[in-house]
Amino acid sequence: MTVHLILPAAGVGQRFAAGIPKQLVRIQDKTLLEWTLTAWQAIPVSGLKVLAIAADDAVSRALAAPFGDVEVIIGGPERADTVLAALHHLSLRADPEDWVMVHDIARPCLLAEDVERLLQRCQQTQVGGILARPLTDTIKQVDSQARVSTVDRSTLWAAQTPQCFRLAELMSALQQAAELGLAITDEASAIEAMGWPLNIVSGSERNIKLTHPADAALVDYFLKPHLTASNYRVLEPMIRIGHGYDVHRFDVDAPPCTIRLGGVEVPSEHPLLAHSDGDVVLHALCDALLGALALGDIGEHFPDSSATWRGADSRALLRQVYQLVLEQGYRLVNADITIAAQTPHLMAYKKAMQGCIADDLDTLIGTINVKATTTEKLGFIGRKEGIAVDAVCLVERPT
Repeated sequence: MTVHLILPAAGVGQRFAAGIPKQLVRIQDKTLLEWTLTAWQAIPVSGLKVLAIAADDAVSRALAAPFGDVEVIIGGPERADTVLAALHHLSLRADPEDWVMVHDIARPCLLAEDVERLLQRCQQTQVGGILARPLTDTIKQVDSQARVSTVDRSTLWAAQTPQCFRLAELMSALQQAAELGLAITDEASAIEAMGWPLNIVSGSERNIKLTHPADAALVDYFLKPHLTASNYRVLEPMIRIGHGYDVHRFDVDAPPCTIRLGGVEVPSEHPLLAHSDGDVVLHALCDALLGALALGDIGEHFPDSSATWRGADSRALLRQVYQLVLEQGYRLVNADITIAAQTPHLMAYKKAMQGCIADDLDTLIGTINVKATTTEKLGFIGRKEGIAVDAVCLVERPT
């Protein structure tokens, strides 16, 4: 069956009181209009998509332009007028028996599975229908004399969108309702006024409508899991942990020298074998930072097969890696580093290492911890064949 989509957006959202049309209110990094259009990109619509806006709303027209399959028309003063204008637009190219779905532009958290269930029900019964939620609160009714009574909620549903009806059927119902001067708040109310049947399909509680300012926080909450972008950027969760491990062996045939550990020159019995400057501490920390953001490892970014990184200053590499972390929207909370070495003795150099690392990561020295241990002469470390380093870091996305 051919299914068309109408998105009425010609109103001003007076109850939201934002001073601008509601569809232009920003939630996170997009307008409400963009969020809703994006949601419908993931939902198969075989027919036309029509966005109905106010005549002077150039901003909405521009925001819809990148969504190339959306046709923009001018709506009317009321919702029913806007939907009717869109139906007339569709009728020029669509079959009267085609299905038309009308969806609030202020419902950006729509789930594809809800739409699929609604379409399936309409197709099976050949009767239009709407998404709705059964009321769970106790409902009170207050009459003109301020007398309060409780209403049986077992038969009450809160209407949602989309609402789905045959093109000709919905156009006829809206036209007749207008001629009768009936107050039409949604498409189903026009169908009901004609005495025609319709389906009620249970929708998700997350398909909320942004009506009042307080609704924005809940819409923001439901939209956050969908925020992903290029370059492996992940905006959820707010904190991430990374672990790095590196080993460098000593060149035991070379004479005593100084080696670089944590950016500090340390006297050593032998140099470390490495393609860069051999700073095994900073290499492990680089891997921890890259791991926290799922950005691979140091070998991918600075391969030892490239002459570019021969003898490279590891402090410069650390700064480059941290720049990648910042570009993903995160910053370091703290880092904890353990150096396992039988030689050299590192007690006198740990604070200097903390200072160098803190400088390179533009953080306080108190957020960097460096520990040194031996292996009690066990293993390759105990035999003074090399040094191993474990690094763990925590990064956060500021709110």
